[in-house]
Amino acid sequence: MFGRWVAVGFLFVIGMACAGWPAPALADERGPLWGMAERVCASGETPAGTNSEDLPLHGIGAANQPIRVIQNVEQTGGGQRVRGILMPVAQCPENKPIAGGTIHLIFGMAELGEGHSYLTSSAGELISAVHAVANTDNTVSFKRIETLDSRIRGQFQTEKEFWLAKLANPAQ
Repeated sequence: MFGRWVAVGFLFVIGMACAGWPAPALADERGPLWGMAERVCASGETPAGTNSEDLPLHGIGAANQPIRVIQNVEQTGGGQRVRGILMPVAQCPENKPIAGGTIHLIFGMAELGEGHSYLTSSAGELISAVHAVANTDNTVSFKRIETLDSRIRGQFQTEKEFWLAKLANPAQ
């Protein structure tokens, strides 16, 4: 009897090898923000002169490298609120996120000369945060900030939820 089960198991393994193992659920591997990364790679723009000096502070590359961006500009009582999702172009070969690789999305929000950018993976967890301040000489100062701060985590969550809703309903 034991020999029969060994034979059945062996045939099962050989059959699976010939047919291919069942593919794991990609959504589980890629995380809940993978679709967002696909949108940024496919439809994001690569604007000239975009300031990406915060990338080294996030640990994902050199400053001012080409990036893909989707932006949202809102008029507020004091001016404009500019939000964006960006990814380095190097993570978007053939306008798709690197298959099987780690992708990095950066959510950014700037208003009244000050802003934050938040680095996340497709899993949606906060990896790093950078604070930016516009200087009087038209330059911007960047500083990496603590991600354990509940205020920073709350702001990151707000930006993530904004973009999830915005990309789910583009008419908003």
